[in-house]
Amino acid sequence: MSNEMKEQNKSISKRMKKLSRLTVEEKTNEIRYADLTDEEEELLNQLVQKVRNRMGMTFVTDAHQLSLLKEFNLQFDRLNGLQVLQEILNNEDYILTKSFPDIVLKKISNFPLYEEILPLTEADEKTRIWKEFLTKHSARLFHQLGYKKITTGLYNKKSIPEDLPYIFYIKYPRFVFGHETALYYHGITDVPPKKYVVKVEPSYNPRITIYPEQVEVIRSRDIVGEDEIVMVETAYGNKIPVTDIYRTLCDVINPRYSINETVKGKVLMEYMKRNDAEPQILLQKARDMGIDQFILPIIEVLSDNEIR
Repeated sequence: MSNEMKEQNKSISKRMKKLSRLTVEEKTNEIRYADLTDEEEELLNQLVQKVRNRMGMTFVTDAHQLSLLKEFNLQFDRLNGLQVLQEILNNEDYILTKSFPDIVLKKISNFPLYEEILPLTEADEKTRIWKEFLTKHSARLFHQLGYKKITTGLYNKKSIPEDLPYIFYIKYPRFVFGHETALYYHGITDVPPKKYVVKVEPSYNPRITIYPEQVEVIRSRDIVGEDEIVMVETAYGNKIPVTDIYRTLCDVINPRYSINETVKGKVLMEYMKRNDAEPQILLQKARDMGIDQFILPIIEVLSDNEIR
């Protein structure tokens, strides 16, 4: 083993020792948000696989299975397996490394290739071999399939532009876009956000590895409920979670959020001009959040009738 390989193994071993002291969720985040090169990522995948093998969690553990995996590699290349993967991933503009095996395995049995590779192998064993192959060689396969790496564990097709808010959503699925960002997606303002404002619960503290200067994370005690989230389309047609119009307006008006008082008035004025404006619902949301005293005076000025 080369000195460079020894150093890489040493570095990853330190990381694994650190992971052993974390919870399952923290372990996932630590690996997910680590900033690794392709080579480091593949080496880490191999090391994780070895650990799983020792724990009896997965597949290739003896000479027979290693032989099957080697034969699988040869047959995959000979039978144009890459072309089949291209068809399976045709509509996958973005893909997470951790989701790659499951996406392929859900569809691969519909292709003749599944029966042609290792035809005499039992289905369960064949599935394990497929998963091992896709996990171990994901970085190489993505490159061959025309994907580029955005960050560790996330790739997108080279042929499409990056949809930044959607990328944030894929990488950090607990993000909910709010405040000025939500105002833009609800059509209250036509000014695209300079930064994407996202809301998370106080305990969620991911390491932002993708364009950290482009995102502002707000940790709020007023956790956004499922009924306060709507899915809206980005400029590229992808859907992202955004706080609904009532929660958005209340968050912006909330005195805990520093925004110019004039802007607060303009935001409510733009909302009240809309044909679908529901000031009573907005006021009820404000009451629920304990900030109706800040919204009611503005609504009363803007509305023809006093709202109680």
